[in-house]
Amino acid sequence: MKTVRTQPVYTNPKEMQKNIKLVNIAFFIITMFISLINLQHFSTLPIWMNISFIILLVSSVTLFGYGLSLSKKYKTWMKAGRYLFFYLMVLSIQLFLTSSAMYTIGVRDGLIIEEVNYSQSTLLLYLAGAVILLILSLSISSPKLRKWNSSKAYVFGSILAVGIIALMFVALTLIREAAFAHPESVKTSYQFFMGSVFTLFPAAVLGMSMLRIKKENRNDE
Repeated sequence: MKTVRTQPVYTNPKEMQKNIKLVNIAFFIITMFISLINLQHFSTLPIWMNISFIILLVSSVTLFGYGLSLSKKYKTWMKAGRYLFFYLMVLSIQLFLTSSAMYTIGVRDGLIIEEVNYSQSTLLLYLAGAVILLILSLSISSPKLRKWNSSKAYVFGSILAVGIIALMFVALTLIREAAFAHPESVKTSYQFFMGSVFTLFPAAVLGMSMLRIKKENRNDE
């Protein structure tokens, strides 16, 4: 006997197309702004970092084009979800690499004097944060939560998200204070790193939600 498929909350197609267009423009402006910051220091950054920035720039432009197409021919929530997931990941990685670039520039200009391997340390923190957020997203994307009344689920999810972000902010700030001899000198680059971790949060929740919905629908067939 077939059961009723678990579905996400849908808006009407026209409203969804409008939302996708607004999000698409916002993401494109943010990624282009970050790209301009990095391109200003193109000649002083390592080759691998410059290549990475170019790949991310091309990815952003490609996703922007796809977003425009999706905003005109919106069909399924899953397609919109995948688009948002990949754009969030591009933005997160871009912020992470920008953090390392800002640190490199600070060291070169003599503004940062630290014995810590910044790139290695932040990479480990980034991966650890990704694992923790994936675990947390299991509860946020729980099928039981999706079965709640929409307003109740929205309020609970919002409170939970704010709480998680606040804890992340406090934890990352404490790590910065403990890990660096001169925390204020790395503040700018570390803020980009924190931004990259924060961006992972909606990406993790969105990705986990899509995987669960796809699995549940497959099992119900």
